[in-house]
Amino acid sequence: MSRLFFLLMMLCGSISAASRTPNPPIPEPPSFDWSLTMSSHEWVYFLVFEPLHHPERIRNRGGFFTNVTGTSEGDWGWEFAGDSSQWLSLGRNLSHVVAAWPRSLQAIGWVLRVATSPNMIEAPQWANLAYGTRTREPWFRQRFTHLALGGIFWSQVYSYASLSSMPAGGPVTALWWQANEQYNRTWESYGASSPQSTLSGFELSNMTLRELARNFMNEITSRQNRRENGELTDGEVLVLRQLLNWDPEQDPNRDFPLRAAGHVTRLETQAMRSVNWEGIPGTPPHLLPRLIAGVATLAECAATYRSIFRHPRRSEESIEDTACKLQGLPEGCQSGSCVSLFARARQELGSDDGEVCRTEKGQGQCGHRLQYEVPGEMAKVSGVQKMPIPGCERIRQVVFALAMTPVLIDTYSHLNVQVGGQGPDSLIPLNHVDRRKGPLISKTIGLKNVFGSETVHLADLKMIKLFDTPKPYDLFGSTKWTIEGLWLQAECASSNKVLRMSKFGQENKEVQHGLTGWDIETIWEGTFSLEDWHEVKSNRAKTRHES
Repeated sequence: MSRLFFLLMMLCGSISAASRTPNPPIPEPPSFDWSLTMSSHEWVYFLVFEPLHHPERIRNRGGFFTNVTGTSEGDWGWEFAGDSSQWLSLGRNLSHVVAAWPRSLQAIGWVLRVATSPNMIEAPQWANLAYGTRTREPWFRQRFTHLALGGIFWSQVYSYASLSSMPAGGPVTALWWQANEQYNRTWESYGASSPQSTLSGFELSNMTLRELARNFMNEITSRQNRRENGELTDGEVLVLRQLLNWDPEQDPNRDFPLRAAGHVTRLETQAMRSVNWEGIPGTPPHLLPRLIAGVATLAECAATYRSIFRHPRRSEESIEDTACKLQGLPEGCQSGSCVSLFARARQELGSDDGEVCRTEKGQGQCGHRLQYEVPGEMAKVSGVQKMPIPGCERIRQVVFALAMTPVLIDTYSHLNVQVGGQGPDSLIPLNHVDRRKGPLISKTIGLKNVFGSETVHLADLKMIKLFDTPKPYDLFGSTKWTIEGLWLQAECASSNKVLRMSKFGQENKEVQHGLTGWDIETIWEGTFSLEDWHEVKSNRAKTRHES
């Protein structure tokens, strides 16, 4: 078992740099007069399917890029989007995008939350996009709203989720999102380009569609690109060229495919994916998709090891056999000194991880058992968060608090909060919230419903998501409003200590439900770690048994 622990740590801990090769010289295409206007930043969603694609493979390549080998002229026009198209289809409505998941094919799917970028264009309403949009469904036009030329970069992927974490027919709020540690917030300074009918493939031109596409990339990385409210500065153009790895001045021969300028590759992924995690009793179900895909973090590997070791199916017999094998003894331990067995076991397992304890003294037949305890803070494991406040490894009550700025014309709306867990029960309603009144609302989180236990590990709380559902009779969309701050407060299970997470206490973020109908929608989310908790004075009265 200790070897499994070290295997997990090794699998989740090593990275190396990747390299790239330059493109051969390509003639400069003729110039073209583009009309470019870049919209504000927003989130769009993109589907990928295994076995060809999964988040770790996309990360290793630096992004999801189209293959230009063997492409035809029509592949460069977005109207003819197909299997070999140079355009990716994305949508701003998560529910509509996830609806394109072909469950009948038993495909393992992932959804990526992506920041818009200038190599994307907003798709016209009459566009015939991929994933079977030539259908009679009345909402198919809303399914995919954006097209990305050449692909998307891993650095613009904010988070990703396995579709298998969502039950069939369940809401998209059941998805369990994993934050991308390499996400670059600089993408949020830019947005998608305006629709470009010239790139559809229908309009006549003295250039090929590939030449037009290359010219378009040159143009969006120049001073000709502009926002709705003004031009880009020289510095903003330079940053955009670095993000897209496309600089027509430094590399006049730059051509497709898109590629990342430099990214890290996790060498442990192939080994992690070779393990039959589904066949190991005790593997945490919510981490199973990440382990199979090879994207589990070091902390998640440590949690997996702890869960596997503590699983009840590890019987006393198998534990005894494990202890025997540590010294290379046959089953039954018909051999030597218990002391030597004890010493060898500590050497194999590590003094802080566990030990084989004697139950009989003396020489001869050795009775023994394997005893294991995981330190609450996992302080000896590099890269795993340490418990900042001793005695608060587990908590028994959590209260969520939200402060908002009152608005003038808004009436009742439905807000929900999610602080962890997965499934429909993880969505906590805040009832009918009148945002005209403000300024503070709070809600006690039912840990039993969300996590299945009356107490949970503090480390299991690592994100907050706020959802909004507009009123069905609000024909003009939801009103903008401001989140002044969000907090969590928790009571420790084994002490009277009270912890507070105040990372987002001064958020001051303006939010609004999108103009995409009356579906539930994520309007704010944030992640935090153990280091963001701090102890506060408890208001609970002490009993006569407490000092």
